[in-house]
Amino acid sequence: MTENKSRVVIIDEENNRTYIKSDAQLIKENEQLKILLSHGRLEMTDSTKEAIRNQDFEKFLEQKKAQKEASAPVEAPSLPERRVSLRFGVIGSGQAGGKLAKVFHDLGYDVCAINTAKQDLELLEIPEGRKFFMNYSLGGTGKDLEVARAAVEDNLEHVKTFVTEHISNADVLVLCASAGGGTGAGSANAIAGLLASFGKPVAVILVLPGSTDDSQSKFNAVQVLSDMADLASKEIINSLILVDNAKIELAYSNLGPTQFWKVANNAIVEPLHMFNTLAAQPSNLESLDPMDLAKSLLEAGNCVLFGSNRISRDEYESNDLALVSAISDNLEHGLLASGFELKEAQSVGILVVARQEVLDRVPNQSISFIFKFIADEYSSARVFKGIYTTPSDNDDIQIYFIFSGMGLPRERVESLKKEADKHMSALTDKKRLSADKMNVGLNKDRTTTAADKMLDRVRKNKSAVGKLISASRKDILDRRR
Repeated sequence: MTENKSRVVIIDEENNRTYIKSDAQLIKENEQLKILLSHGRLEMTDSTKEAIRNQDFEKFLEQKKAQKEASAPVEAPSLPERRVSLRFGVIGSGQAGGKLAKVFHDLGYDVCAINTAKQDLELLEIPEGRKFFMNYSLGGTGKDLEVARAAVEDNLEHVKTFVTEHISNADVLVLCASAGGGTGAGSANAIAGLLASFGKPVAVILVLPGSTDDSQSKFNAVQVLSDMADLASKEIINSLILVDNAKIELAYSNLGPTQFWKVANNAIVEPLHMFNTLAAQPSNLESLDPMDLAKSLLEAGNCVLFGSNRISRDEYESNDLALVSAISDNLEHGLLASGFELKEAQSVGILVVARQEVLDRVPNQSISFIFKFIADEYSSARVFKGIYTTPSDNDDIQIYFIFSGMGLPRERVESLKKEADKHMSALTDKKRLSADKMNVGLNKDRTTTAADKMLDRVRKNKSAVGKLISASRKDILDRRR
């Protein structure tokens, strides 16, 4: 090697090559190499020496950096905060309630789910930490409201801690449950009371049984509906949102079972979500603001009903009155429950939604007719309205409704009571007949007396299932100790 002040000449005799580098270049390369060697990030392999010989040191460092970055764990991109009017914190109780909570979760809301059936929680596609298994008896409740109530009471402090951790920071706490089920139905009263203890508005989405559900489901629904109506009248809950599976069955009767429940659950949540989302968005047309939604959903109290109607381009382009005619003729068809006296509503909210190109060509008068129809038809109600443009792949106009401050749907309640009484009476007769036939005549006839009724609970505890529950409870308590 020969040296002068301005450069360093490196002669590689083995390969008959000469390199010329400045002092600064050589110092920089040496320092970089020392750093890599001191951190164990570089070994003097043949490939390393070759890279240095070929003066590709910078390129070599870039390759090493790229390899390190490629091996590092990839972080999921953070999602922007969803812009909504009210932050809902949702708890789903039971199988049906859990599935509704899952729809809310997919839309970006904070949710959690509880159940006495572990297998239902396992199938629920929300984060594992947001599921709480109420370990009680054998698992599940067999649609027995008393078993569900006991399960909640036994786990109430744990459920409160669970709810506090996952949804207590919300603006509004929402309970989702089926009125005809077991866990959801039997726990509804206690969970609603628990949510109210947080000092925040509480809404309950209660799903009524379908037309093909059994008599026990309908009997349960009448009991739970009575409990929830009582809580609403006492303002322990601020909103009782009713959904009727019998109505939804008709709307989606052409779907197979694998698709029906997914579509049905989305249809239940979508109107509420659209109101909550769009009321927080600006509109150059007519806007509904978050306070309008809060008053309509929470202040009116009692029963709340959502619904939507879709109007095709062929329909609304036929004449100026086509839009309002479609609403006046089909409004009740698009609602999520039937049997309500809609004119009892203290508040009515309307959203007209379509893509920009559609609203550019629809006469303003056609939409104004809708608002006038609603204002005239429900003259005693406060009417909130909004017109919004949203992305869409079709030219349909979607109209969403919220009716609030109504009493129970008496017609539907009476129908449920009638069906439940009829079938439960038939079931009681079958039990009596079976009991009589099990009597061989050596003892007194087994007839149902007032005394027998007083002993029903004792007999239940002594039954085979009662013994299994008792043994299971003892095992759970022993494990807790």
